Amino acid sequence: MNMKKIFYLLIATIAFSFTMVSCGDDGDENIKYSTTADQATAGTYVGTITKQLAGSEEIESFPCTVTLESVSAGVSNITVFCDPESINSSAVVNIWNAKYDFFFVNNLATVFGINGIAGKVLQDGTLTTSFTLSKIIKKKNYEYIYKFEGTKQQ
Repeated sequence: MNMKKIFYLLIATIAFSFTMVSCGDDGDENIKYSTTADQATAGTYVGTITKQLAGSEEIESFPCTVTLESVSAGVSNITVFCDPESINSSAVVNIWNAKYDFFFVNNLATVFGINGIAGKVLQDGTLTTSFTLSKIIKKKNYEYIYKFEGTKQQ
């Protein structure tokens, strides 16, 4: 074989190796959940909420609690209570398993702003969520981004 054919054969072999797909075990598991996501995450989470004016770098922090209450399979009621910020709001969220963690969302306009609320609960009991609220101060509209992180209380 001449060098040109060997070169093309080598390139073809390399290109073909990139197209191979493994048929073996890739680590995916058939997870059998013992309870629904809404039941597994139900409880009170205590932590800190941060408040940031959209476009600003200043961040304020406040103590806060978030409660998830099971409504039905895949549906929970979320309540955010933060006395220093006068937040005591609830909305229904869809909640589902994501491997060993959980995600929730209500992306409709709610008491949590026009974009709703979304978040996750990790298997270690940490809940994070965020939402944006508009506040009118002296006839001017301000958008505040709220982010909560807390842990489930036993």
